[in-house]
Amino acid sequence: MNEKSPMSDAREWLEQARDELLTVKTVMEKQGKLTGQACFHSQLAAEKAIKASLIFLEIKFPLDHNLTRLSNLLPADWAYLVQQNDLNMLSDWAVNGRYYNTTSKPSIGQAQEAYRQAKAVVSVMKKSLEEAGLPL
Repeated sequence: MNEKSPMSDAREWLEQARDELLTVKTVMEKQGKLTGQACFHSQLAAEKAIKASLIFLEIKFPLDHNLTRLSNLLPADWAYLVQQNDLNMLSDWAVNGRYYNTTSKPSIGQAQEAYRQAKAVVSVMKKSLEEAGLPL
């Protein structure tokens, strides 16, 4: 069996996080019609970036979409870099961005804010991974 190294696996997860951001950017160009999808993929981008860091650090994590719980598994010098308020708001979009029976359709402003938050999380995790020695 050819297992991936934590380094290559983390790199792949971070690339997926960047792909999610590209998805958000693309759907945001649809003039407000796909705000739920934008919020959902923003949450996914942040989740995948945090999980890339956990994988690189070889920290086991549960199957969970709650970004606060996932970030709490990171070492303190990594976790403090992300805004907990952003994580709480983004975590809600794991479900609410897909199922409008749980909430109303997100506004354009909410979708833009989710995208901003996700970009910040991905950027911080990317920088932390690079500083820890992950060549990107």
